[in-house]
Parts: sequence; C-alpha cells; structure tokens
Amino acid sequence: MSTDKLFHPIRERNYYLEDARKVADFLRSRSSHPAPEIAIVLGSRLQDFERAIEAPEKVYYEEVQDFFPSFPTCSATMGTEGAFIFGLVDGVSVIVMQGRFHTYEGHSTQATAFPVRIMKELGVQTLILTNAARGLSPTLEIGDVMLVVDHYNTERSSETHPLAGINLEHWGPRFLRCDNLYDVNLRRLTRRIAKEKRIALKQGGYIFVSGPSYETPMEEDGLRNLCEKRKGWGRALMHLKYWMGAMDRRGGYQPGGVFDMLDRMLNHFGLHDMVVGMSTVPEVLVADHCGLKVVALSGIYFVTQENTERLAGIPHYEYDTDKRVAYEMKLRREEEHRQGEIAPKMTALLRGLVQSLGDTRDIAMDFDVADIARWRFPTTLCVSWNKVIVGVMGVGMAVSVLVTVVAERRRR
Repeated sequence: MSTDKLFHPIRERNYYLEDARKVADFLRSRSSHPAPEIAIVLGSRLQDFERAIEAPEKVYYEEVQDFFPSFPTCSATMGTEGAFIFGLVDGVSVIVMQGRFHTYEGHSTQATAFPVRIMKELGVQTLILTNAARGLSPTLEIGDVMLVVDHYNTERSSETHPLAGINLEHWGPRFLRCDNLYDVNLRRLTRRIAKEKRIALKQGGYIFVSGPSYETPMEEDGLRNLCEKRKGWGRALMHLKYWMGAMDRRGGYQPGGVFDMLDRMLNHFGLHDMVVGMSTVPEVLVADHCGLKVVALSGIYFVTQENTERLAGIPHYEYDTDKRVAYEMKLRREEEHRQGEIAPKMTALLRGLVQSLGDTRDIAMDFDVADIARWRFPTTLCVSWNKVIVGVMGVGMAVSVLVTVVAERRRR
C-alpha cells in the first residue's frame, strides 16, 4: 500500500502516560527479543545499518498508527520505510528507529518526539541519535562525522517546543535544565571508540531549524555569527585550526594527535564547529526530560556555498559554460563519493557504542576538563574557564607591575 495514501500530519500536542504505555505494550507484544536498554534513531541515508542487526523483527509505523491513530508516520518522499526494528547488535538487544519524523512534514514537535516517550516505557536507558546535517564552519567537509556537544534551538516558542503543554512528573520536571543534554561520559566513550577505529571525529554544535527550505547566505552568516566566537584570540585559534586541518588531511588522520588536542581545546573554550539540521533537538529535549542518557552524531552531507567554493579551489566565473558544466559534474561525483563514506563510519561508531554499553551499562564517571565547558558550584554561580584564565593572567600582570614599582622605589 502506498505510504502517501496513509500519510497525514499529526498535530497532537498532548500525549499522556497511558498513551505511551499502550503503544509500548503493543510493540512489546510484537517482539520476542529481550527488553532493549539501548535505542538508536537512524538519520537519512543510514538504512544500511540494518545489515548489522541480527534476527530483526520489524513493526512498521503504519501498523502502529492502525493501533494508535495519533502516532505519526513518515512521508513517502523521505525515502524510508518507517519502522521500529527489534534485534541484536553483536549480542546486545536494541531497538532501532528506521526513519524519523520532522516538523516540516506537518507534525507537531510533540508528535515527532513521542517515540522517545514510548522507548522510555519499553525500558530504554540510552538513546543514540544520528542525523544528516549541513556544515557551516570552514573546517567541516562533506564526508565528516561530528559528535554533537551542544545545540542551539531556533524554535523556542511555546507553540513549537516539544515540552510545551501538560507536564507529567512521572517523566520529568516542568522546567528542564539544559546544561548537560549530551552525556559527558558517552561523548568521551565515543571519542575513544573513534580513536580505536581510526575514524576522524569532529566535535561541535548543532543548530536546529524547522525547514524545509535551506538557509539563504544571509541566514547562514547570521547563524554562524550567532553561535561562533570569532573575535580576538578566538579568531586566531579558529584560523590555526583551519590551517592544521588542511595539514592533517594531507598527512593522513592521526587519532589523538595534535589536531585532536587543538579541537578539544577549542571546544573547551566554546569555539565549536557548527552544523545546521532539521531534526534531533526535539528528541534530545524529550529524552533528557525522561531521564535518558543521550549521544548524537551528525553526518556532514552538505556544506555551505562558501565552503563549496573553497573546496573547489577555482572560482566558477573563470570557466565558460562547457567547462563549468563538466567541472560541476566532477565536483558532484566527488561529493557523492564523500557522502558514501559517512555510512560505514557511522556503522562502525554505532556498533562500537553498542558493544561498549552492552559490556557495562553504567559508564564510570571520569570527567575530562576538555569536555566540561563550565564547572557548576553548589550555588548558582557559574564561572567560565576562559574568564578564570584571563582573570589569573590579569592578576599575575598586576602583581608583576606592583613588584616592579616597589623594587624601583627601593632602588631610589
């Protein structure tokens, strides 16, 4: 049956505990596998991950909607079947969402994130999210994989926020703190797995927009300036990172090398790479509200026009029509080749995460200074590390000036 005939947007804004438990019981009755503690949401073009699932058992979204009419489905234009998949990945029981829901399909944000509530009632403890994104920073290229460390939500009105409406204390508090949405220890684990598998893993922030249109050049500049610190020493460090990134690509990636350390230092000071996308953030907010641990990975399938011209190396206006068409076809083939490299990287990282989480559900609390942008004190006072460093340097300079003045007076 055609998905277009079944598809209709779900504008439901309030889902209750009974709704989530009802759908969870339906899904549980359709699976013979043990209750999963790990959930994976597959982004665009990652359907090949299904090959890594042993003994898969599919429950299509249309079947769930027949049972519970307020459950959303995917539009056929998205190119995904749309199903929950129960199975084993390297012996660990998981539930996989093949195809997610988006607000640009007409669904409410509450509907797009409702599957997270269902997975919580199924017993899931850890949520692994993947997505296809567009790189804004000049250090990002097509084919890169980025670990999300924070996000910026452009849709923060009460009409579009996934936590708006009736709040159930069973799931979480009315007002959610968002200072540690992406679990520090899961990010550390992901970096370690990437290093072991020799995968170049960038780190940065994710900007959520509702779509479906891409950003204009002015909007790109606005988002970039809004979320990046580009003044003073920040600009110098970003240029250094860009230069070292070019050196790193020519010499071959060295996990844990100088470029990795510089990348972590820049993230520590809030100088993240930036991507923009149309998903993930509603699910992250609801997952944290439910008490799930979250880690998110972005595959860079597109970059901004500014980055494309930089990668091309030669401005397009130097070509006549025939040469320009041939050059653009060559560039498109190169982009498709780089895009094809994302799925194997994502699959390796996802399998590594599932294996590690299957060995021990509770990751040891081992904080890394480069992972923590701010230390929280018992009071509401928060001190940024860069301000502490600047303050210490200022005090040191003041003390040195004072010592010099005292020594000069004594000499006189």
